[in-house]
Amino acid sequence: MRRLIEKPWVDRSLPTIGSAILLILCFPPFNLRWLVLVALVPWFTVLARARGKDAARSGFAFGFVYFAFQMFWLFPFVYRWTSNFALALAPWLVTATIAGLFHLGLALLLRGCWSLRRPWLVPLVWAGFEGFRAYVIGLAFPWAMLAFPLWPFPAVIQGAAWGTVFLVSAMAAAVNLLIAESLYPTEFAVTHRARLAIAGFVVLLVVGSLVRYQSPNPGEDHVVMLYQPGIDQAFTPPDEEVVRLQEVAVRAREMILANPPELTVFPEGFALASQTDYAATPLGTSPPAPVLLGGNWLDADGKRYQTAYLWDGTRWDRANKTRLVVFGEYVPGRDKIPLLKNFKISEYDLTPGSTLRVLDTPVGKVGQMLCFEGLFPDLAARQSVMGAQAITIMSIDDWYDRTPAWDQLWGSGIFRSIESGLPLWRVGSRGRTFTTDSRGRITNWLENRNEDTLRFRANVPKGSDGFGYKFAFVWLCWAVMGYVGLMLLIQKPDRK
Repeated sequence: MRRLIEKPWVDRSLPTIGSAILLILCFPPFNLRWLVLVALVPWFTVLARARGKDAARSGFAFGFVYFAFQMFWLFPFVYRWTSNFALALAPWLVTATIAGLFHLGLALLLRGCWSLRRPWLVPLVWAGFEGFRAYVIGLAFPWAMLAFPLWPFPAVIQGAAWGTVFLVSAMAAAVNLLIAESLYPTEFAVTHRARLAIAGFVVLLVVGSLVRYQSPNPGEDHVVMLYQPGIDQAFTPPDEEVVRLQEVAVRAREMILANPPELTVFPEGFALASQTDYAATPLGTSPPAPVLLGGNWLDADGKRYQTAYLWDGTRWDRANKTRLVVFGEYVPGRDKIPLLKNFKISEYDLTPGSTLRVLDTPVGKVGQMLCFEGLFPDLAARQSVMGAQAITIMSIDDWYDRTPAWDQLWGSGIFRSIESGLPLWRVGSRGRTFTTDSRGRITNWLENRNEDTLRFRANVPKGSDGFGYKFAFVWLCWAVMGYVGLMLLIQKPDRK
């Protein structure tokens, strides 16, 4: 052990970088999904033996490499808007650096679990860290969660219904911990009893998941249609986009009138900016049947909100988007910092809504999320508690077309369905457009990215059958993080 500690840091960095690369391979476009159960093993073996400074270095290296890949889509995205190489490079490198600093803190806490002789806390610290970076003020970005690669296997990730996606991440981290401690036991290794407890936790979670997956949440059938316009709503010139949307609206009206569904869902951006209580939609102020779509609403003070509009057949209702993309939908300090004025991804900043709502549609109460909101576990979970009977995600994915970011956006919808215990209907401007049942199982799917419709018989339950206090697990993990951090400050194990 002493010889390992005395090796140069560059030698110990190889397992750390190896873990980052293995975890990258779990995500799109590589999709070697089951590697997620072993990807952290090399890094865990380093942290179990490292002292504080070495653990910090390994954490920064892991986070920087991992997120340099995860966030590379920012470079072409920003460059396309600014036509400036430096401006496009800056947010990518800044994001990777911030991620490195975040993971530096994570590494110190994980390493602390071993130095405090409580390595069995590692899965909880990991899940708590993911919850922290998903909701930290100003930088909230629930991206590249450890559990995400497992989304195609809803039968084994139903644990999200009891503890959100973070519980599934804890399960994956627990498997990594067991393998690391079995292959490379440390001086303060997980005891036999603790190993049995961790293994029992994983087995119980998987078995419970399989049982829940086979127990649907039945309801009443309704006819719903998702309308995919097939228009690039990110990069089409505004005047041309308006013309094309009007052309799509003509065909949509004809289709709806010929065989009216109970509800038609259009993507975000199908309605233009409006200062009225009704949407400025090419379908007119009175669509031929109930519709749900996304647009912009301007209040009397000139503030602009991204909004979900509902026409229920007699009147309009709306719900403002509560979570915005930093540097995408608003730029903090753009009016005060000269450099930030050059980030002209949009000509205006949006304002987040203050209240999460559920809209009362002809097919039942529907919780609506707009694009980026679909990444946040708490929104669908809270809407299910508020009485939602289905969840919709209305999105413009064209910003991230043909990048791994696109896959993470729509794949996250599977977790939102499981967490809420409700069917989910997702429609994008050019896909991905699909539906799930209340267990996250994909039931309908549009194969192409052109203008198309997905008409289906939606089974809408009376309400969610998910656990109402699932975020208690996240609070528990945050408490464990606080405990480990406090004990490290008090005991200072590095000095012993």
